[in-house]
Amino acid sequence: MRHQLAHIVGRDVREIAGEHHDAGSRGVLLERERDAGREVAPAVVEHAGAERSCRGMHVCVRRHDADRETGFEAGLHDAPQQEQHEVRARFDVEDLGQTRLSAGQRLDGHQRQPPAMGTGYHRAESMSPSPAFPPLRLGYKASAEQFAPAQLLSFGVAAERLGLDSVAVSDHFQPFRHAGGHSPASLPWLGALAASTSRVLLGTSVLTPSYRYHPAVVAQAFATLGCLAPGRIFLGLGSGEAMNEVAPTGTEWPGAGERLERLREAVSLIRELWTYDHVHFEGTWYHTRGATIYDKSPEPIPIWIAAGGPKGARFAGAQGGLITTSGKPSELYSERLLPNAAAGAAEAKSDPDAIERLIEIKLSYATDRATAVADCRFWAPLALPAEAKQGVEDPRELARLADELDDEQAASRFICTGDPDEAVERIAPYLELGFNHLVFHSPATDQLGFLERFAAEIAPRLRAL
Repeated sequence: MRHQLAHIVGRDVREIAGEHHDAGSRGVLLERERDAGREVAPAVVEHAGAERSCRGMHVCVRRHDADRETGFEAGLHDAPQQEQHEVRARFDVEDLGQTRLSAGQRLDGHQRQPPAMGTGYHRAESMSPSPAFPPLRLGYKASAEQFAPAQLLSFGVAAERLGLDSVAVSDHFQPFRHAGGHSPASLPWLGALAASTSRVLLGTSVLTPSYRYHPAVVAQAFATLGCLAPGRIFLGLGSGEAMNEVAPTGTEWPGAGERLERLREAVSLIRELWTYDHVHFEGTWYHTRGATIYDKSPEPIPIWIAAGGPKGARFAGAQGGLITTSGKPSELYSERLLPNAAAGAAEAKSDPDAIERLIEIKLSYATDRATAVADCRFWAPLALPAEAKQGVEDPRELARLADELDDEQAASRFICTGDPDEAVERIAPYLELGFNHLVFHSPATDQLGFLERFAAEIAPRLRAL
């Protein structure tokens, strides 16, 4: 019997015996072989697609078959774009001369480069947004904690109309304030924004795929968004906050180390599901059995990671993008986050200069400074030190703590000004540090007024730097 390799989440196993049970399935005994992946020739067909059964677990087949790959690629190349899924479905891949793909099964949807063995990392340059987006991107942060869904949607549409390059939205289950707060679900909201826009880059800043969402649900949702807005979707991920994860799940909130490890594992599973069919995943926290996302995005969806320390930044760089927020000591960015993100990219054999470096700029831009400071009161919880917020699960308690701050303290995370030149002068250091994607968060109740003033008075000055 010919040897074949089955791919299970970055690890390889070698078939040592097989037995036919019926025309549609095979019982296969598998053993792990750590270095088996190195024996796989470059010309292979990913996902022969026939489901295999090993003690009840489905695995995906990785075959030596250069001739069949050549035929598949030729058939795919000759087919119109809209018919390529059908070509994948029709292309029969023999399984030892017996089992063939059924009508509902497909080869790997997009023939993407698999993750480096054992890492789950994709090269950052293959996950970059469309080159249609400018080198410096200026975006709008949709304040989901402050506005109802329909009103927030109108602001996102206005951001595109006024020339901004991206719209990012948070994914909170609860707002920072119980009184007057909002918390629309990001996934349907992004679908509505995708259908209401045609140009801007859209995504989360950030979503946690580790607790109230299973990573497979996140993978499916963003694959669908990628189908609705090809080349315009990014997935911003973070390790989570107690306020958003404990209330809907009742989980015991873990420490930072476990949260980062959960995030790593979730990202690995999301990438597997975007790349392969019939995914069997056996992780520490997450498991799938023969899972397939049938509507994969026709364009790669970049994953960018929110980080507040060196370990998270290194992981972010390896994944292709770093997300952070403004208003913190410059040494955090220059000594801890950006160098570690670059190191992570290099470790993943990616170009450190090609990774996304996104920073949310807290900007209260009003007719005068006094108004700008007063506008920040709703967002005073952002000014609380991390130790004060750690483990807080109730927005009422968070608001109580924030209301103990005076106006200047409440506004301390924001650039507060009515002068466009001062605004640019205080924003420019982030560009000098190397950030290439600035997403602006305004605390004002008049978001449309902010967007119009920003687009007319600040954006042109920034683009001219």
